[in-house]
Amino acid sequence: MGDTGKGGVLNGSPSRGVATYVTGSRPAYPILSTRDLEAALDFYRDLLGFALAYRIPVGGRDEYAHLTRGPAALGLAAAAGGGPPRPGARDYELCVPVADVDATVTAARAAGATVLAGPDDMPWGERTAYLADPDGHRVRLTAG
Repeated sequence: MGDTGKGGVLNGSPSRGVATYVTGSRPAYPILSTRDLEAALDFYRDLLGFALAYRIPVGGRDEYAHLTRGPAALGLAAAAGGGPPRPGARDYELCVPVADVDATVTAARAAGATVLAGPDDMPWGERTAYLADPDGHRVRLTAG
């Protein structure tokens, strides 16, 4: 069965999702709501190695920043009126592979970031630690 453009095909059966993945388009990525776009940029770009791909200004103020790190992408959206992130924004974690968890945690502490846990060795062979970004989003660092 071929793709008619109205839905995807998975294992010979039409997918049940409404959206269709278009070959060559960007993969899905998380967008984090932030009270302070510059602080979030400092955290993800300067500490965790994401590159700023572009910003979207609205009314003379940056409202959105799109970051990349290898094949990964992350959106940062300024919360309306500088208020708190949208409900449920802390119900997940962002996993960020790093070369050296311990060195990244040391750099995070030096930069004033909150270390929530670790570094610890996991039974499956990874070394992990957890940070909180400037808006309290859980960020899992992993290596190994």
